[in-house]
Amino acid sequence: MAPYCQTSAHIVLQSTRFMSALPGDEVTLDCSIAAGVSMSSYTMYWYKQDHYGEPIQFIIKEYDKPTQNYEAILNTNDNRFSLKVSKVTAQDSVTYYCAAGHSEARTVHTLTISVI
Repeated sequence: MAPYCQTSAHIVLQSTRFMSALPGDEVTLDCSIAAGVSMSSYTMYWYKQDHYGEPIQFIIKEYDKPTQNYEAILNTNDNRFSLKVSKVTAQDSVTYYCAAGHSEARTVHTLTISVI
């Protein structure tokens, strides 16, 4: 995982902080870039963390090919970057981080899923 730091600028926005899903569901997580900021100036990433204090793991970035469970969806028209998680299981009950990379700094926002 590339190093990142959190900045005071609120560039990455997320309206949903928590969501629940049933095993086998497909879940889409959304984040966006603040109005007036061009998403094309940033590289967008998704990370996850299994438990607080554990290492943050890179999942996927914009334009990466979908993996078995994850697909990154970039919509530059409305400054939205999404992560589609297919066939969720209990192991997907983690905290997800959306990050915008620009130069050496990254701004990060979180969303937690609970599979019940």
